[in-house]
Amino acid sequence: MTFRSLARLALLAAPVLAQVPAVERIRGRTWSETTGMAAPDGGAVHAISQGWLHRIDAATGKHERVSKRTWSEVQGMTALGPALYVVSQGWLHRVDPATGEATRVSDDVHREVNALAASEGQLYELRQGWLHRVDPATGSATRLSDRVWREVAGMTAADGRLYVLSQGWLYRVDPASGKDERVSEQTYGEVAALLASSGRLWIVAQERLYRVDPATGARERIEGRTWSEVTGACAGVDRLWIVSQEDLYRVATE
Repeated sequence: MTFRSLARLALLAAPVLAQVPAVERIRGRTWSETTGMAAPDGGAVHAISQGWLHRIDAATGKHERVSKRTWSEVQGMTALGPALYVVSQGWLHRVDPATGEATRVSDDVHREVNALAASEGQLYELRQGWLHRVDPATGSATRLSDRVWREVAGMTAADGRLYVLSQGWLYRVDPASGKDERVSEQTYGEVAALLASSGRLWIVAQERLYRVDPATGARERIEGRTWSEVTGACAGVDRLWIVSQEDLYRVATE
């Protein structure tokens, strides 16, 4: 039996969450070619779709294009405080979410970026398999450990720790030392998103949404719908935002 088959059986065996979170489709446009999403300070969602940066009101779902510049070859996008950070064409940019004005942070080249996240005032980047801490002001990067992360499917931050999905396994990482530990013995296949909201991790894997205890790795499969063709996702305050089949959905996490 292949790893993918074993992962699928393990996911299907996860307990089903009794209370299904509210899911709302945000109408108004299709979100094709979504390459990045983030919510600065947990507020308005910003999404790069067809190369353009859009701002989406978290309460109403209304959207507007923020700036005239386009973004290509996006490899990572996250929010740190009130600012957005985007890796595009190998360069790290800081973006004003109100105006869309972008400033290149440094002259360091950021190639083969696997994931980008923010925690405790710092950026964290998995680049060419190595985990780096990146100063958001200068772009200076420090490699945290000699570990090489392979087949990375996502990285997020929660409660001062980083969480990484690598080769189907979920790991918790100390952002100070880079030391890691595997959270549970369960694996995930075909991962589309790894997010953190309301004190829990949320993983979209094999078209299903799972709520995961970050301390123990215990997970619950949430019924209600399948999540296919997910091209973008981010977490806000008490909610997730997911682009599935070019439609935008708001998912309550409380």
